[in-house]
Amino acid sequence: GCGIIPVLGAIILVPPLQFGLVIFFIRFFRHGETELENLFKGFDMFGKALAVYWLSQLYIFLWSLLFIVPGIVASYSYSQAMLILYDNPEITASEAIRRSKAMMYGNKMTLFIQDLSFLGWFILSVFPGFYIGFLWSMPYYHITRIAFYDNLLESAGMGYNSSQGI
Repeated sequence: GCGIIPVLGAIILVPPLQFGLVIFFIRFFRHGETELENLFKGFDMFGKALAVYWLSQLYIFLWSLLFIVPGIVASYSYSQAMLILYDNPEITASEAIRRSKAMMYGNKMTLFIQDLSFLGWFILSVFPGFYIGFLWSMPYYHITRIAFYDNLLESAGMGYNSSQGI
């Protein structure tokens, strides 16, 4: 009945909204833009955002079936796929995931350690009164992840597509 509608809504809406969050933060980091409509630009590439999100989730789930650690490693392998899709809207979801795996080869531990630096903030945010800090730590976390991605591009001599039209 009606109980399935919110679940289906989340299954369909979360991927483009997450991609919109990526677009918002990457444009803020690279160009200083803070336009709220960027949060909804993930819908401009709805099919690809949906495919990258759910293919990544499927692969992470399958790796997690082996044990927890391979699932965590897989999540870091696919962590750059949405950013790659933003910079290369012409590629397929599978290609974005493949490029993310290649980009993260030898870099997963660095990103894991970077993520650990936010652990204290995330733990504190579950306690009443401290969740307000989450409003500041989450944007900082996302911007730090985008800086990590841009540093990987720079170290590979690639740079990002500054003429991005999304």
